[in-house]
Amino acid sequence: MLGALRSFVFLYWLNIDVLFVEADVRGAGLGSRLLAEAERQAIELGAENARLETFEWQAPAFYRKHGYEEYARVDGYAPGFYLSYMKKSLAR
Repeated sequence: MLGALRSFVFLYWLNIDVLFVEADVRGAGLGSRLLAEAERQAIELGAENARLETFEWQAPAFYRKHGYEEYARVDGYAPGFYLSYMKKSLAR
């Protein structure tokens, strides 16, 4: 397996639990394709927004590149690292 995304739609929100791409194939567009497909399917199911959580050492820059914005942060969630809560409008 090179990558995977697990999410669900509830109360008009796409909730992304996990987006994972193997390190040796990062930068090839797989994560972007997985995210776009999850958002497309969520819109079909009636989602109007998307949300996720990511640590500062994971992928906040990746999500910002795809239109997500940080709406909350918990400093020190893991020793020396913050947890970022991010969201995006799926309205077209």
